[in-house]
Amino acid sequence: TAPVYLSENLLSQIYYSERNGFHRISLDVDLTPYEDRFVNVGPGIVFSHELTLSMASSRQYPRPKANQALYKDAGEGIVPDDFNHEIIFAFGSEQLFVYSGCAHRGLLNILDSVRLSTGKKVGTLMGGFHLLDSEKGRLYESPDEIDSIASALKTNYPETNFITGHCTGEKVYERLRNKLGNQLNRFYTGYTTIIE
Repeated sequence: TAPVYLSENLLSQIYYSERNGFHRISLDVDLTPYEDRFVNVGPGIVFSHELTLSMASSRQYPRPKANQALYKDAGEGIVPDDFNHEIIFAFGSEQLFVYSGCAHRGLLNILDSVRLSTGKKVGTLMGGFHLLDSEKGRLYESPDEIDSIASALKTNYPETNFITGHCTGEKVYERLRNKLGNQLNRFYTGYTTIIE
């Protein structure tokens, strides 16, 4: 049976969202029958020179504003989620392929954390950016803030390919794509790509 790697904090917390009304978003399933398969990931696990699981430790850049609607309860009451349960998967020898999940700790913080912990160049980053389109009653990153993120990506990671998905808004994606060009693509069900 295959091992399942997850944050040491993941199962000890209950998660909530206030988007579309306050509600629980944790899985409503008993995972105890599978506990023998779980491998807890702490601050950083290096499996080999070419494979790591870690957490985004950098706080140099702002976190996504859409986080303001997400909460957790670790047994001491409901508080804003700090995403201490989110892990980053990176592999590669010379250039890394990085899977970021939903990037709640911030895309630029994730890239900075990977750079600091591995010293390697990121060839491709795949994951959601958690940069949502503003909607009635909820304002997220402004066009200027999105442009600033795009400029930082273009300046600091000029040879990195970015592949984003479900938690990057349509308008945000188009704005980023206008700045990043072919450096940015979108994944979807059935998406294929060649990673060199």
